[in-house]
Amino acid sequence: MKTIKLIIGLQFVVFMLNAQISLNYETHALQADYEYTTQYIENISPGLAGANQIWNFSDFECGITKNSEILLTSDCPQELQNPTNIAVKDNGNYFYFNIDESGIEYNGLISENAIINLDQPVVKMNYPFTYGDLIEGDFLGNGLYRGRIETIIYGTYSVEADGFGTLILPGNVTIDNVLRVKTINTTFEVTCNTTEFKNVKYLWYSADYRYPIMVVTLNDKIIAGKTTTSNYGYYNEKAFQTSLQESNNETANYSLNVFPNPSTDYVNINYNLPQKTNVNIEIFDITGNKVASVVNNQEQEGTQTQTFYPELSVGTYFIKMNFGKNTIFRRIVLVE
Repeated sequence: MKTIKLIIGLQFVVFMLNAQISLNYETHALQADYEYTTQYIENISPGLAGANQIWNFSDFECGITKNSEILLTSDCPQELQNPTNIAVKDNGNYFYFNIDESGIEYNGLISENAIINLDQPVVKMNYPFTYGDLIEGDFLGNGLYRGRIETIIYGTYSVEADGFGTLILPGNVTIDNVLRVKTINTTFEVTCNTTEFKNVKYLWYSADYRYPIMVVTLNDKIIAGKTTTSNYGYYNEKAFQTSLQESNNETANYSLNVFPNPSTDYVNINYNLPQKTNVNIEIFDITGNKVASVVNNQEQEGTQTQTFYPELSVGTYFIKMNFGKNTIFRRIVLVE
């Protein structure tokens, strides 16, 4: 059996809340065969840049959201000149990337009606990447639309970690120690006319979640002097469900503890209930997938202890305890 070590203590909590997040290949690179759902809303401001910001998106209204699924796959074609090892499928379009320990490059797009090939790719990320880091460059390529319309594509890009602080999602779910990354892509497509596209995107990352928790996008399309603008945002449902911050509904009358610390074979999950309550305790990995269910019962008032024998890989996990309308999260680390 593996050993679970619960990281607790005031000094560690203070350190985690003040430490600046760094994006790394091991913790934040795209991975194949992963699917998640995003909740959209239109016309949303990205907020301010800088240190110790509070980005409040708690007023998202579910009545105007919609779902979108993104599938990561390593099934990449040979049509693109530069090597690729990850494709992101979104609304029937495949966006192709090459990812290694040094960073991420975007190499092109294949859809039903178009092929975009970048001879000089866009650098999306260099690892490690933290607050204040900046990437800038040019890209160049060509496109083929409907199998017959050729185009030249060129432009500039920038990637900047422009802020860190606290992110507030619907239901006042609060996530501390998040990093905001701002990307700007200015693209020119030349056929018989020249069309300019400007895409500004803001992405919020947590230290303990691989993919962006929140994204806000602003798009401008300029052709023949006329500009069309769109603005929308979305949050990742799995990241939302596995927030690192305890719910604001937690009270001093409830508790959730894990011991012994460390343990060689098992972990005791100990919790106190001020009244008879329906209790659900689950274990999640850092991508938001549920990996185990520990309790799903009505429990009596008082102190309860459940013994859990983990059969999980080494890594970071979260215990989520629902009791009535309240939720408590606890971070755990599984080590050798």
